[in-house]
Amino acid sequence: MQVGQILQTLALAPFEQPPSHLAYFYSHFEQNPMARVVQRVLECSRTSLDKMFVASSADSHGSDQLVRRFFAGTFVELNCLHSALRSVAPDRLTDSNIRRELRAMMRRLPARFDTPTSPNRASETKTEVRFLIAAWF
Repeated sequence: MQVGQILQTLALAPFEQPPSHLAYFYSHFEQNPMARVVQRVLECSRTSLDKMFVASSADSHGSDQLVRRFFAGTFVELNCLHSALRSVAPDRLTDSNIRRELRAMMRRLPARFDTPTSPNRASETKTEVRFLIAAWF
């Protein structure tokens, strides 16, 4: 079961009961917080979701750009992205403002993202399943 499915079921709990075979599982979660989020969104008639949660911006040429403020992935995937950003690829960006902003963000990141070590655990493997959410802003 995915986190999104759990949140969706909790959000709809006041209106729709979870499937009977999952009722015990959902009984361990507090029911009200997610329902209040949904209620708040429904009550916000003056503000659109696009204004509340901006997902795009315009670059210096006026083109729309998708903005993803968070990244979820394995440590291996995160290190791969990190390596690409530390390569010469940013030097090829034509927009100097974006290049400067990217370099400023990279300076705030560690040299490498590693999993916590444990004496009972083998060294890092490529099948690492832990996830990391990194905020870039």
